[in-house]
Order: sequence, then structure tokens, then C-alpha cells
Amino acid sequence: MGPSSYFNAPWSGQLKIMSFVASAFMLGIPVLQFLPGLGIRNGGQFLWLLPLLVVGISLFTVRGYFLGQNTLYIQRLFWKTKIDLSNLKRVSVDPEALSDSIRTMGNGGLFAYTGMFRNKQLGSYHAYITDHKRAVVLRFSNRVIVISPEEPQDFERQIKQYCGLS
Repeated sequence: MGPSSYFNAPWSGQLKIMSFVASAFMLGIPVLQFLPGLGIRNGGQFLWLLPLLVVGISLFTVRGYFLGQNTLYIQRLFWKTKIDLSNLKRVSVDPEALSDSIRTMGNGGLFAYTGMFRNKQLGSYHAYITDHKRAVVLRFSNRVIVISPEEPQDFERQIKQYCGLS
């Protein structure tokens, strides 16, 4: 596995804005309970959970992707998620693949778009993305995964070569 097998996962402008606004809100709300006249009385004791939630979700951010030993590794903040490539059937770059998607379980825009989603085009799929416009769809015999490497066409070419797909 050489350096060309690693692909960054750059954030879209939309993800940057959503992450900043949500983080500022979730980190700022607990501060309000300490300001004179703005103290939150009912439920305020649970506001400390908001900063904890921001930290917890940030751990699942997607930093990049790399190929190695018949496996796609999705680099998170402190670990890698492994995806076995042995049942990979098709790979395609599709900037519109995530159109009209609904989140069925996961994170819809705080530091990444990760989890289970669904739309008419892909059906149910698992996403590990940071930029919708760089979407690469990986179709396996039993599932669909979408990622967003910095150079989608280069990633598509390399994974096809790596997995012997035409």
C-alpha cells in the first residue's frame, strides 16, 4: 500500500457551516445558565450533556480513506473502520447519489454524515462522507456504502484496479 492509496476526506462548505453552528449552539447553551437573568431553571442540570455530546460525535468524524489487504479503511479520529472488499461488485462516482436521502440512523451533518440512509436510487446505504459532491458508491452483493474521497475519479480507478473490476 503506497501513499497514492490514501485519500483525504475534505469537508464541504455545508458541513463546515453545520458543524460550526451546531457546535456553537451546543457548547453555548450551557453557558447561558450561568448568566444573570438568563438562568435556566427546569432541566438545566442536564445541559452539561451538550458539550459531552459534541465531543462524543467529533470522535466519529471521517478523516480519510485508504486501501490495503483487500480492505477499505475509513480513518476516524482515533481508529479505523474496516470494510472488507471481497464482495465488491461495482464502484461509481456519482455526485447526485445522495439526493433525496433520508437518515434512518446516524449523524446528518455534525463533523460528518455517517450512518444509515435511504433514497430511491440506492435503497438503504451506509454513509461515511464529508462532501456529497464527491460521492463514490460502492455496491457489494449485500450492501451499499458511500464515501467521499478528495479525488473521486482517482479513487474509483484505483479501487477498480485493486479489486480487479472493469
